[in-house]
Amino acid sequence: MNQKPLIATLVISSSTYPAVRNMKMQKKIYLNEKKKDRNIFWYRQGTIEQLQGKKYNLIGNDLYLDVSDDTLNMGRKTLLAFEWLNKNIDYDYVVRPTPSSYIHYENLKKYIIDNFYGKEIVYGGKVQETNDKLGNKIEFASGSSLVLNKRCVDIILENENLWDHDYWDDDGLAMLLKKVN
Repeated sequence: MNQKPLIATLVISSSTYPAVRNMKMQKKIYLNEKKKDRNIFWYRQGTIEQLQGKKYNLIGNDLYLDVSDDTLNMGRKTLLAFEWLNKNIDYDYVVRPTPSSYIHYENLKKYIIDNFYGKEIVYGGKVQETNDKLGNKIEFASGSSLVLNKRCVDIILENENLWDHDYWDDDGLAMLLKKVN
């Protein structure tokens, strides 16, 4: 791993309000900071024209996916985005915010170096709680801004069949990671 961590950003998005409005503002901020070492991509459902017969297609910084934008497909969108990321981008960590989140990249790099650097598996974010269908407590890192290292993404993709898509994506992700310890 590099002494200067390579950070990719995958912003989960959609073609609905307020995501479109927020995405435009994020792009103004993130892409105009003139940082060449940033890999920032917004991922969402693509149209037939945008996908061009592929399951994912990058146009500029927009990653279009062959999956619906509806709420319970957020996990499927994330899995496809992770698959694309692993095939196309060199990274040590991925931050996965929503269109309503703001990332201060210098603070993020420092936080990663101070808290996660050298750890085998990184799954981080603001810890929250909810209950599963049976009333059992689920602790999860909030999807508003997740931080994962490449090893964690590999584990997720290797076990994607364990993702329960009946839950919000951050809950489903936490449940998958718990199943694989």
